This record gives sequence, structure tokens and C-alpha cells, in this order.
Amino acid sequence: MPRLTVYTTTWGGPCRRLKDQRDRSGSGYDEVDIEATPDAEAFIRGVNGGHATVPTVLLAIATLAVGGAGAGFGFRVAGLAALVAFVLFSFLGTVPITIRVNDWDAEHTPADWKMVVARWQLIDAFRSSAALLGFALLLVA
Repeated sequence: MPRLTVYTTTWGGPCRRLKDQRDRSGSGYDEVDIEATPDAEAFIRGVNGGHATVPTVLLAIATLAVGGAGAGFGFRVAGLAALVAFVLFSFLGTVPITIRVNDWDAEHTPADWKMVVARWQLIDAFRSSAALLGFALLLVA
């Protein structure tokens, strides 16, 4: 099973709590102190939209799919594909609609507002189904 990589600082309360929890559970993790490791802060800013948010936890989910062609390989590949579909439904479907809806005036909604909401609900149903399917497939694998 791939290990978690936890990007932290020494002074952050959420960082300490996460590390304490992982230590108590006996779950392994690799720690990267963003203040002591060259380029770590730049990497964290890159994956967090420009913010140096810690703790940031990364799990190489792709390694689950390519971790060998042994038992469960097909389930791992299908689970990864479902998670990719989830991300695509989110960023290409629900997020743009949500951004559009945030600009609406409650007193003067667009004429097609019902159609927009119905489209969002349909995309969200597919998005949620993809996430659940991905989770189930990876659980089975």
C-alpha cells in the first residue's frame, strides 16, 4: 500500500494533530517540512492554488492502479478511471455552473434558472456515482 506524504511545518497545530493521530494509529507516513526542504513550499503552493496550506497530504493513488498486474488489478484500474471521471465531472460540470449561480441576483434570476439547476443536479448525480463507484472498486481491489 502506498504511504502518505505529509507536507508540514514544525509550528502548525493542525500539522501536529495529524502527525499525532497517524503515530497513534501506527499508520506510516513520509513527512516533508516545507520550511526545511528546498522547493517544498513552492510545490505546496502549486497544488493548493497558490496557498502554502499545511498540512497537505498526498497519496499516490495512481500507484494503486499500476502496483502490479496481480489480484485486483482490473478493479484498481477501473477505480482509478472512476475517480478521474469524478474529477472531470466536478471541474468541467458542477464547478462552472456553481460559479455562474453565485453571480445570480435572488430577486432577478435568469429565465432558464430551472434548466440550469436541473443540469447541475444531473451532473452531480453522475459525479457522486463516479466517486462512490471508484471508492467501491478500490475497496474491492
